[in-house]
Amino acid sequence: MSDMNTTAFTGRLAQDPEARTTPSGIPVTDFVLANNVYRGSKEQTLYLRCACWNKTAEFAATLKKGDHISVTAQLADDNYTPEGQDKPTRGRVRLEVKELNVLHRKNKPGDETAEAAPVTAQA
Repeated sequence: MSDMNTTAFTGRLAQDPEARTTPSGIPVTDFVLANNVYRGSKEQTLYLRCACWNKTAEFAATLKKGDHISVTAQLADDNYTPEGQDKPTRGRVRLEVKELNVLHRKNKPGDETAEAAPVTAQA
């Protein structure tokens, strides 16, 4: 039996997403989600590294800094090897996004449109 590895967050994009394609042609989009947490009267912002693949990646690539979204994701290790070393020594946690919902798109200058209906993309 497999253990459960699912988490959900809401927040705003801290920067524009970065879209790329793997050598085998699979679309991947990376972004940082800023999630505000309150501890009493103090606010703390968590910056969560996220990655999504395939159709979800194509959809995420259309988003912009400041857009308010929610994600359902799995936690994943993101180990890397610093230059000049042989084995992975640095580890980070990344969210592998399985579902992405747009809660509110940040208005662009001159755009008077009201908040659109939520849009969803699933892996």
